[in-house]
Amino acid sequence: MSTQRPQVGDEVEYGDGHRALVTDIREGHVWLRANGRQEWEAPAEVTLTVVRTRTERIAEGDLW
Repeated sequence: MSTQRPQVGDEVEYGDGHRALVTDIREGHVWLRANGRQEWEAPAEVTLTVVRTRTERIAEGDLW
């Protein structure tokens, strides 16, 4: 896991070990999507930890 700033396409961990994908960054606000959920804006107080970058996900063939 990385403490780098999340980018679009990265898989991130937030809260109690939940994971989501970064779908957009609008005016500095990160938007997420998880399986079975609609897209939502990550609250500013939530820490997002990059689990896998978009590049790593592509290399592993995991684009969900």
